[in-house]
Amino acid sequence: MVQIPQRHSLVSQVASVLHTEIGKGTWQEWLPSERELAEILHVSRNTLRSAIGQLEDEGVVQAVHPVGTRVVKGNRVPQPKQATRTVGLLSPDPIDLLRPNVALIIDELRARLADIGYRLRTHHGDRFFSGSAARTLPRLVSKNPHDCWLLLLASEEVKSWFYTNGITCAVSGSCSAANALPFVDLDYRALSRHAAGQMISMGHRRLALFCERSDRTGIVESQRGFLEGIAASSVHGAVGQIATHQGSTAGIMKTLFQLFGNERSPTALLITNPNHFLLTHTALQHRDLKVPRDVSLICADDDPFLSFIHPIPSRYVFNAHTFARRLFKLIMLLVKGEVIAKKDGLIMPNYVKGSTLSQRPIESLSHP
Repeated sequence: MVQIPQRHSLVSQVASVLHTEIGKGTWQEWLPSERELAEILHVSRNTLRSAIGQLEDEGVVQAVHPVGTRVVKGNRVPQPKQATRTVGLLSPDPIDLLRPNVALIIDELRARLADIGYRLRTHHGDRFFSGSAARTLPRLVSKNPHDCWLLLLASEEVKSWFYTNGITCAVSGSCSAANALPFVDLDYRALSRHAAGQMISMGHRRLALFCERSDRTGIVESQRGFLEGIAASSVHGAVGQIATHQGSTAGIMKTLFQLFGNERSPTALLITNPNHFLLTHTALQHRDLKVPRDVSLICADDDPFLSFIHPIPSRYVFNAHTFARRLFKLIMLLVKGEVIAKKDGLIMPNYVKGSTLSQRPIESLSHP
């Protein structure tokens, strides 16, 4: 029996239009959202969804739930990379929620970029730093082309994705050997090693590093340097421990309660975060532990509010303008396509003696 010719269905027509536009390079990496496409093509979302399903069966596109629809690599049209004169900043939190010193660095960097005609575009959100980062980052980067990316407070997973995919990128923070991205950061390993030595020189024998539970390289290097500083000491009986917490107020209080719940509690703490330093300082007072009479404290970082705490904190300080200038120079080298031979961008901050690290009482030295 002879088949009667059928008109092309609307679904097939929509699929054909999408395929043609993909072939022309209209959409390189990802299709627009269903809502956008339905408006562009003047069709219902059900019709559009069926057309996309047809293209997926043909291997033209791939649905990546819940991110969107990716153009399969073989169907992309190679496009020469064009300068955007923009730098993309990727952070888990909005700029106004970051610590003052971090916000100051970003403002300085933004001003330096503006002076030469570049714009700093910010992108933030936990979804880019969670376990689904490998699914959300491709669309973010493809929809927001920048001459260079700057990662802030990034996990090793995020750094690994940028490094593996060859995205032009700098890091405000440290990088592990596995993710050899160019970076600028404080030398937390050397800093923590120095802090341990300062505590021991003041007669302390039970020391602790108080830090957030994290795989970030700066935290890992802090732990390594702290233990190295104790091991390198010629003083007999000095011991140290790493006390980690979840970063929340409740998590910090819980770890402090455990840390000072026995007779072998530390007499000196190195605290990595200024906000956590303030909470620790006040929490110890509520336990009738005076700083520095009963417990000495050092803060591994600085923020302006620390100048208004009494006694004045012993801490490590750095120049935010210098930090921003180093980041700016690094980004400009990457934008120009220059090879960064030296990826080690560590800055050793200055130690401010302060008044929260004191000599351990003589009578307690006989009971290590």
